[in-house]
Amino acid sequence: MTKIEEIKNKGLDIEWNMTIPANKINVILDKKYHDLSLNIKIPGFRPGKVPREILKRQFGKAVFSEVLDKVLKDTSTKALEEKKIKPAGQPKVDLKTYGEDKELEYVMSVTELPKIDTKGIANIKFDQYSVKIDASETDKRIKE
Repeated sequence: MTKIEEIKNKGLDIEWNMTIPANKINVILDKKYHDLSLNIKIPGFRPGKVPREILKRQFGKAVFSEVLDKVLKDTSTKALEEKKIKPAGQPKVDLKTYGEDKELEYVMSVTELPKIDTKGIANIKFDQYSVKIDASETDKRIKE
């Protein structure tokens, strides 16, 4: 379960400390390595039978960075939806701790779009002006 702790909520700026348990990340890593083993061809191994250690040695950093990116996007999006916050831009993410078999901890900073009350606009009155142009004036301008 993702743990969200609010650090700062001042004006439109909000910061949360997010903690994702290691087992959640490991489940996604396992699935990614399994999918990779099905699609990769390594000499000496049948498709789907490549040991995880060999995959980890060759593709470990790329797989982990891909999983990390996915977890960051999913958890930050879910947190914003749960808190019903519409961000003004892309949230800023500052990683604190991460790694295989470690929990992921990061600080997410976001600026919220201001809430604007539009009820007062209905009471605004506008002056309407009408412009009268003579046909002779129009003909004169066309000739010029």
